[in-house]
Amino acid sequence: LAHLLKALYGLKQSPLAFYNHSSKFFQTQLNLHPLEADPCIYIGHRKGRRIMLVQYVDDFVAAGDKEDLEWVMTEIQKEFKIDDRGDLNPGTILGIDVTRDRKAGTMDLSQKRYVQTVLERFNMVDAKSNKVPMDDFRQLSVQSEDSGSEKLDGVPYLKAVGSLMYLQVCTRPDIAFAV
Repeated sequence: LAHLLKALYGLKQSPLAFYNHSSKFFQTQLNLHPLEADPCIYIGHRKGRRIMLVQYVDDFVAAGDKEDLEWVMTEIQKEFKIDDRGDLNPGTILGIDVTRDRKAGTMDLSQKRYVQTVLERFNMVDAKSNKVPMDDFRQLSVQSEDSGSEKLDGVPYLKAVGSLMYLQVCTRPDIAFAV
């Protein structure tokens, strides 16, 4: 896990300029190429071993052989001023807690803290859990009784849905239908 220490914050074109610069660097200097499906995920090979690098704004996460990762981080540090935070085990990136078990070959992703924060934000800490994340009896309609409002029972509806969608996309695809 690495975090960029210097950037041009506040300018509209800064994110695109940084993406273009870093993408060109990854492709030309590290021989890592972006996936068509997600241009912020780069994959390449070094000495017959696969290297993966994921970029989210100014955060990088790399995966691969230890020797290759050291080479990648050294090369990135030559180009960018970064804070190398070492192994992401255990660690957090984008609010997702990561725990890895090398013996079992597993990696666990958790957003328990994010879920707790969302429950507190929308005053639902004491809500009853359900086996299926959907209310069987609630009738939803396009227009509510107070059609001008985006609040439902005192909950800012759009913000709640947005928070749940982030959770669904990152670690909880099982709630997609209910969201």
